[in-house]
Amino acid sequence: IRLVPDQAVAVALFLAEGLDNALKHAWRGPRGIASVGVSFTRAAEGRVALRVTNTLAPPAEGTVPDLGALLPASDGFGEKLLAAFASQLDGSFTRGPEAGQYVLRLSFIPAALEAGEERHRRGES
Repeated sequence: IRLVPDQAVAVALFLAEGLDNALKHAWRGPRGIASVGVSFTRAAEGRVALRVTNTLAPPAEGTVPDLGALLPASDGFGEKLLAAFASQLDGSFTRGPEAGQYVLRLSFIPAALEAGEERHRRGES
């Protein structure tokens, strides 16, 4: 997936924040090994999707999970960063538990490469 520089930078910053959170909060299990995943794929209607996942602690057997206890604590600053990077992309993001994992998703439409090349020719940064 090719991106214009402005979008590539915003995606890289979004990914860095998402990975930092995933590595910090991933459940490591009894052997101390966490599972973190990243995918960047084409989606419907010309959109692309970035997905960052990490493992969540399983609920104790026979109990109803308290999702608040399973989810990473948020100080709000990381949420604001993710929102700012998604906004730069005219995109949207979601995050939350899904099938034993914590999933962060970003979706946006890539700009035409010609737009970035035209800005470069005009000397704009």
